[in-house]
Amino acid sequence: MSDTIKDPNKSVPHPVKTDHEIGQDNITPFGLDIHNPVFLISGISILVFVLITLMFQEGAARTDWVPLVAAAGDVIAARDLGMAATIFHWALHPWAIYAVVALSLAFFSYNNGLPLTLRSAFYPLLGERVWGWWGHVIDITAVFATLFGLATSLGFGTEQALAGLNFLFGWGTVGLAKVILIFVITAIALISVIRGLDGGVKVLSEINIGLAAVLLLFVIIVGPTLTIFETIFSGGIAYAKEIIPLSNPFGREDSNFMQG
Repeated sequence: MSDTIKDPNKSVPHPVKTDHEIGQDNITPFGLDIHNPVFLISGISILVFVLITLMFQEGAARTDWVPLVAAAGDVIAARDLGMAATIFHWALHPWAIYAVVALSLAFFSYNNGLPLTLRSAFYPLLGERVWGWWGHVIDITAVFATLFGLATSLGFGTEQALAGLNFLFGWGTVGLAKVILIFVITAIALISVIRGLDGGVKVLSEINIGLAAVLLLFVIIVGPTLTIFETIFSGGIAYAKEIIPLSNPFGREDSNFMQG
């Protein structure tokens, strides 16, 4: 049995003993060190999905943007339902899920010396099988979950950023502008990942949090401050009121919104 597969120079409270060696399944085409088969299956599947989306753009873009439909024709009620749906999908619920995943990754990586991949969290259940196809399926599923989550955030973020840049500088919001901005954002993210957790991801995250805090204070101070707090308050009440309908996948008329 080999020692912990974590860096032996780092202290690990409860290292897991395993026969697995880091990189034993990797392949090196064109000098790249990639995991086989997780990378190949994920990469090919993503390319196929993107091609299908580009071929059927109208169907991919069709969405009913009225949550629960109940507020159709009522501007104030629609605003509150929109805020409730936003809080439901982008605030407390997803952040709770992110925290659980982050804690599980941190525990099994830094406390048990396992790789920083989602399969490691299943080691107590699957044991050495996490290094086989059980683990491959878990990691591939994690790749897809991450992809669709990031794609949604990147899409909405790009639309918002372009709207602001167009308002300030008249850069336009056409397809080319979107492609350029997405390319720039993706390049920055790629550089961050390549530089590693401490030299890239951590630095970019700290800069991002700092800028977000400054932007938050700026918007609140410049205003309309009262309207902002009124919207937060009414949206929070609507969220508490509609949390069960928003959580219920059955008997809904806004299937396009829910699926979108």
